[in-house]
Amino acid sequence: QPGERRANSWTSWKTASRSLYETGKTLLAIDRYNAENLLDFAEVCKSQKKYLEARRYTGRYLQCFPDSEKALFMDSRLALLSENKDDALVEMSQIIEQNSSNPEYFVMRGEIYYGYEMWDLAAYDFSMALDITPYDARLNYLMGMCRYYQASDDKACFYWRRAATGKSR
Repeated sequence: QPGERRANSWTSWKTASRSLYETGKTLLAIDRYNAENLLDFAEVCKSQKKYLEARRYTGRYLQCFPDSEKALFMDSRLALLSENKDDALVEMSQIIEQNSSNPEYFVMRGEIYYGYEMWDLAAYDFSMALDITPYDARLNYLMGMCRYYQASDDKACFYWRRAATGKSR
């Protein structure tokens, strides 16, 4: 019975999700000049794993509002999900220029650099995020990995200890 209920819940969710997608398409057709609908529908496309389609809608929004931090961040996440790291990197740099107080932005750009094995740049962004959130375990772990790949074992151990214990010593 529990497995059957789970299967029914999953089927219901998929049906509702498909219905949401169709409703969103209809809403865009009816009210295509409401820019907020573009971002909302991009989220719906993302939930359907239609990342390239979602990027079309964030792109249209960004044509009207090129400095929108929310839209740029959403588009960079979508770029990463669609494996377009170069676009994501450019957009994250633009967002950080606008707002350097959000650690999430530095973490995301640091993760892109990390994926490219650019340890110095990744470590810089992780350290900027750690200035804002010093005891974030995952961030300390990533910083430790950067230091390890930079052949700085003592510093790597420092960050790994802090990731494990939440303390600086």
